[in-house]
Amino acid sequence: MITENKKDLSYLTTLPGASKNLQIINADLNKRDNFSAAISGCSGVFHLAHPIDLGGLESDEVITKRALEGTLGILQACVD
Repeated sequence: MITENKKDLSYLTTLPGASKNLQIINADLNKRDNFSAAISGCSGVFHLAHPIDLGGLESDEVITKRALEGTLGILQACVD
């Protein structure tokens, strides 16, 4: 799991098989090179991240572009 959220996600480590199969990693959706190392060796990837602007300072276009670029970066890392 890749997250920038500082929320406590430790409960995820108690799921069956998590100690062997789950790794939580911080990454930036804006930087495509963040994903290759995180995805390397994985048999599956769940991409659930979506950028939001809680301060209301960014346009919908900027947020949408970040979401698309982040998704494309993750998909490219899966292909590589």
